[in-house]
Amino acid sequence: MTSAYGLNAVATAGSFTSSSLNKISNTTAQWKGVHKRGLLSNNVSCTATISGGSLQVT
Repeated sequence: MTSAYGLNAVATAGSFTSSSLNKISNTTAQWKGVHKRGLLSNNVSCTATISGGSLQVT
């Protein structure tokens, strides 16, 4: 993995008040955001890892 770019996160309910996409290593990138719905805010994240020629998203 040479870079991580093109962040486009859209909430189906509520909104994201902040978000970031970062390359963690040569095989891993991570997206982090803060999702707000009404008065509640939650930290959310998604990690993409290349392993054995496959892309795994968790």
